[in-house]
Formats: sequence, structure tokens, C-alpha cells
Amino acid sequence: MLSDQTFVCLTPERWNGLWRNRHQLLTRFARHNRVLWVEPRPYLSEALHSMRARRLEVDHTLAWPRPQHVQDGLFVYRDPLWLPLSGRPPLRQITAWGRGLALRAAVRQIGGGQAPILWLFRPDQGDVIGQCGEQMVIYHAVDEYAAYEMEFQADQAANRPGRVQALEQTILRRADLVLVTSAPLLAAKQAWQPNTHLVPNGVDFAEFAAALAHPQEPAALAAVPHPRLGFVGAINEKVDLRLLAGL
Repeated sequence: MLSDQTFVCLTPERWNGLWRNRHQLLTRFARHNRVLWVEPRPYLSEALHSMRARRLEVDHTLAWPRPQHVQDGLFVYRDPLWLPLSGRPPLRQITAWGRGLALRAAVRQIGGGQAPILWLFRPDQGDVIGQCGEQMVIYHAVDEYAAYEMEFQADQAANRPGRVQALEQTILRRADLVLVTSAPLLAAKQAWQPNTHLVPNGVDFAEFAAALAHPQEPAALAAVPHPRLGFVGAINEKVDLRLLAGL
């Protein structure tokens, strides 16, 4: 088990969202290392909308970002709204420089003198490579992202799947280690990065065992007749809600 390392992990969701394999893996690494959970970078349109709606505290909107310690060695960090992703130069280059500066400062704040390990989870995060003086780059693919229709809304090109594939291929060539969650992904990514390894999804056995130890039926299900069909997981574009309703 690695110890006394610093992980900088650009995650696709907020820390307080639905727990996924990223939460499970990174909380375990944090027991013996320092993990910086970097929440999704805001796009310019999101930043402007949030500022207008005043959804966030003023001090968080305008202040220099600082990582928040949440548990063990895990820290949560979010880029400020005044450093958004923007597709037009020169603002794009200026905000990218600012985000890199802020990220390096956050890494220093959580401690550890050695170069961090950069862990990426999406094809559009390749621009961060090299920004924090990392010793190695891990790319973790849990799906075939080019098939997503809504995930990469900032890319308005007609050939969006092709552009997403091109972004991912760039990361695959630059990464030192690639992790995937299925055999088809393993075959697809190994063509671009031989050092690709299959790490299948699992379950939090202790949580399920605790639930089985107290098998009382929840009150919310008492009036639902048998047979029952349930779904556990994220509700997103991959879930055919019309099919579930029809069943």
C-alpha cells in the first residue's frame, strides 16, 4: 500500500454527491496518504449564473481558494468562480494560468514535500497535466465517454464523439498508468497506452453486511406490492427511465 504520497484527483462530481468508486478508492488511499479531491471546474456560463443568483457565499466566490479537510487525509478543493473555464482567448489562457497557480498553492497547503500523483477521471482534463509538477499521471476511465451526449456540453462541435475521443487519446498517450473498469474498456485503451489495467467495480461489503444484519422492511416500501423492481445508482442519461416506467 502506498504511504506518505500526495494525490491530486480531478473528480467529475462534488464530494458531497452520490458516492461512487472514486469515493471508495480515494478515502482508502487517504488513510495513509494526502488526497486533494478537486471538484469540477466551473464553466464561464455557470460562474456568471451562480454569481447572479448569489447561490454561493460571497467570501467563497471572491476569496482565494483553500482546501477543506473533511476526513483522515482527504481534502476537498474547488476552483473559485473568478477562474472559470472559458473557450475564448485570451481569457482562456489567463484563467488556466490562475487555476494552475491556485492548484499548486492548494497542494502546498495540504503538506508533503514530494511531487504529487495526478489522477484524472475525464477526457477533458488533459490541460492540467504538468500544472502541479506531478511525478506521474493516472487516467481512470469508468465508461466510454465519447458515447455521452450530455456530459460534455461545452463542446458544441458537430463531431462531439470524435473530439472527445481525440482528447482522451491525448491523455492516454501522456499518462503513466491507465485504469479501467471493464474488459471492453481495457481492449480499447490498451491500443493507446499499453500500461492499462483492469480494476473492476466492487461493493462496500461492510455496508451491505450491516444492512443484511437488520433486514426490516423500510416503511416506504410497505404499501408497494410484489413483485418489485428496484434501481440503485446514479440517475443520469445512461438510465432508460421510460423503460423502467414501462416495466
